[in-house]
Amino acid sequence: MFKPGPKVGSKTGPKQIGSENHQSVLTEADVIRLRYMYQKGTKQVELVKIFGVSPTVISRIINRKAWTHV
Repeated sequence: MFKPGPKVGSKTGPKQIGSENHQSVLTEADVIRLRYMYQKGTKQVELVKIFGVSPTVISRIINRKAWTHV
């Protein structure tokens, strides 16, 4: 017998992305600014200190693996 898999997103509704996610530290404006600063030569280590997120988060944003909608 076929059993459907879990629904995509949270139990209460569709997946919340970006600053709509209640656990988000950054906003869309922060992500745009972060990417701009990186393009202008700001080191990832400095971005970690400025934005207060982990190096992994910074790397994922710069490489467009996170915040892909921005």
